[in-house]
Amino acid sequence: MSQVDDAARRIFADFAAVPALQMDFCQAKRRWNLPDDLRDRAFSTVMGAGYLARTLDGRYRRRHPERRGGRATRPLRTV
Repeated sequence: MSQVDDAARRIFADFAAVPALQMDFCQAKRRWNLPDDLRDRAFSTVMGAGYLARTLDGRYRRRHPERRGGRATRPLRTV
């Protein structure tokens, strides 16, 4: 297993264990203690699998399976 696969599995497992978990890249760096390039590639892997989505403010959260269009992952904007 590659380092990217291992890191992606760790990310996937944490988001699976805590469905409401949301974090940005800096928080992810502290949580998993990953180098920036490895963290980026691991998040890309998990996002590419359709499991995570990025909000408008840059946080990552679990994608809602019942709403695959991505709209459920973006916060509403009020005017």
